[in-house]
Amino acid sequence: MEQLIELLKNTPIQSEDFETLSNIITVNTDTPVVQAIEKLNTYNISSVPVLTSDGKLAGIVDTFDIIGFALEIFPSEADLEEDFFRSFLHSNFELETRKSSDILNKNYTDSMFTMNVEDSIYKIVEILGNGIHRLPILDQSRTHLVNIVSQTNLIRFLLKNIHLAPKLRDATLDQLGMAEKELLTSADSARVVDVLKLLLGTKFSAILCYDKNQLPSISLSANDVRNLEKDSFASMFFSVRAYYQQYAPKNGRKLICCRKSTRFAEVLELLVEHKIHRLWIQNDHDDKIVGLVTMTDILQRILLPLPHHLNE
Repeated sequence: MEQLIELLKNTPIQSEDFETLSNIITVNTDTPVVQAIEKLNTYNISSVPVLTSDGKLAGIVDTFDIIGFALEIFPSEADLEEDFFRSFLHSNFELETRKSSDILNKNYTDSMFTMNVEDSIYKIVEILGNGIHRLPILDQSRTHLVNIVSQTNLIRFLLKNIHLAPKLRDATLDQLGMAEKELLTSADSARVVDVLKLLLGTKFSAILCYDKNQLPSISLSANDVRNLEKDSFASMFFSVRAYYQQYAPKNGRKLICCRKSTRFAEVLELLVEHKIHRLWIQNDHDDKIVGLVTMTDILQRILLPLPHHLNE
C-alpha cells in the first residue's frame, strides 16, 4: 500500500500520467434548468459547472440538485386531484424558465470543493472519497476553471497502478469487509416521484427495485433524472418499470454484478469496462444481492489501512 499511497501523494493533477477530462462541459448562471439537464443527458455526466458572465465558477449543479428542484415543483397530490393537466403545465413552465443559478445546492447538503492544478491526486481522493463525483480544478489564482477531475478518472488511474499494492489488488471484497452493505429497495411498481423522494432523503447512491416475483429487476439512481425534459415531466408519475421502458438507453438496464469473492482489482476492471459507478454484490453460492460497491467505497478503501489479517 505504501508505494501506491506515495504515488498518489507525489503525482500532481497536471501530471501527464493522470487522465483528466478533455472536454469541459459548462453552463452559465442564466442557462435554463431544462438546458442544463439536456447537457447532463447528452454528455452522460452527473454534474456540470455553472459559470458567471465573466467566466468565474459560481457552483456545481448535479443530479441530486435536479432531483431536489424537480420534487419542489412537482405537483402535490391535492393539486393533481384538483386539476391534473394544469398542474403539470405549471411544473413544465417552472422547469423551462428557472435558471441554473436558482438550483445551486438544491439538495442542501453539498459544499463546493475546488482544487488547484498543483495539488496532488491524493488530495482529490480524500475529497471524492466523500461521495462527490466531480471536482473543479482552478488556475493558480483560484478564480477560473481549467479542468475537472471525476471519480472515473481516479478509478482508471488506480487500475493502472494497482500492481503497486499487491495485497489490496488480490484481496476479495469479503476479505476487505466490503461485501455486505445495507441496501435501499423498492418495488418497481412504485412511482418514480416517490422513489426519488426516498433516494434524496437517504442519500443512498441507488435504489434496487424488485419485480412482482420479488426478483431484482432495475436500479434507479440520481443520474436517471437526466431523462427529464420539459415535455415529459409527467413521467415522474410513471412507475419505475414504465419509466425505464420509456427512457432506458438502447443497451438496456441490466444489473451489473460481482461476487463477494471478487478481487479488488477485478472490481476496478468491471467499473472501467462497463463505464458505471457501482456494482451490485451477489453471494458466491447463489444470486442473492447482498451488497453494493461504489466508486466512493473504492476511494474510501484506498485511504484506509489493510485489515490486520491481510498483513499477516
